[in-house]
Amino acid sequence: MCIGIVKQDNDNKIPFKGNWQKQDDIEHELLNNINQIYNALGGSPKGWKVSEWWIAWKYLHSFYRGMWQREFFLQIITERGFKQALDYLFSELVELKKLTEKFIDNFVETYKHS
Repeated sequence: MCIGIVKQDNDNKIPFKGNWQKQDDIEHELLNNINQIYNALGGSPKGWKVSEWWIAWKYLHSFYRGMWQREFFLQIITERGFKQALDYLFSELVELKKLTEKFIDNFVETYKHS
């Protein structure tokens, strides 16, 4: 399970095609906005990664370290409980929004005018 900021449409280059860290044709102001988003999240030291489809993403493994499918659901059902899992996931989403909202708004405005 992961969390992050996904791009809208990589095939149609919206807002750009590919991994932004490997591009040299992204407008400077857009690239600056993306860097602000990534840095606000804490970048790679905080576990954030970049890919073709994501501006930034990370695994949600601090709570469920190294678990895969069956183990994850068993952990929710038995040991830690459904409410605790939802609290964790919700807090991660709230933190993501809090850290990036103003930078994403800036990115959207810059993209509209480019």
